[in-house]
Amino acid sequence: MTCSSCEYCTVVALQAIFKAWNQSTPKVAANLPGWNDTYAFPCFVDVPWKGVLCLQYVNPNSNTISNSGISTDIVVVGLTLDSGSIVGTLPKEIGNLQNLVILSLTSNPGLTGPIPAEIANLKSLQIL
Repeated sequence: MTCSSCEYCTVVALQAIFKAWNQSTPKVAANLPGWNDTYAFPCFVDVPWKGVLCLQYVNPNSNTISNSGISTDIVVVGLTLDSGSIVGTLPKEIGNLQNLVILSLTSNPGLTGPIPAEIANLKSLQIL
């Protein structure tokens, strides 16, 4: 299974990130609103996950039909959690967010450790 267009792989990656930050980040509900440990795709929930940017695009081969009746796909293209008071490390699962174009985690002095080598899997990444 390739994770380039797989909602499940995206959710698993975001859950790994949440797990890495959940126990150590102060006031998780305030600093990471919407983030939770359910396996709901963050682009389809009533309460959006802070800093998760989604893109819906026309894909004639998709099984997902938008409200307008057009076949579409939705992917996570950005993770922007600047000044989020995040504490912890960036887990290797970040490399599974293969449609990621933006990864911005500035002004999080509690975010420590090395940048995972798996970040090299993010071939679409333009802003780091």
